[in-house]
Amino acid sequence: MTKERNGIKEIEKVCRVILKLQENDFVEMRKVALQQYEYTHPLKPSTAHWQHELGCHNLKVLDALENLQKILADGSKVQK
Repeated sequence: MTKERNGIKEIEKVCRVILKLQENDFVEMRKVALQQYEYTHPLKPSTAHWQHELGCHNLKVLDALENLQKILADGSKVQK
């Protein structure tokens, strides 16, 4: 017998985790993403390109997570 997933509960879990992220979590990850973005190596241009693209992607994800955290926090202020 397969256990069915409850999508609502899964989304709630993700939202709780995002709300728990602290500013230092974002700062730490931004440092990693910037290192990826700025990576250069004269003998490994394909690795440098891949790292640059990964850094771009991770910076976009980080911006989206910060925005989502703000939206979720604002939603918790809505009165019942």
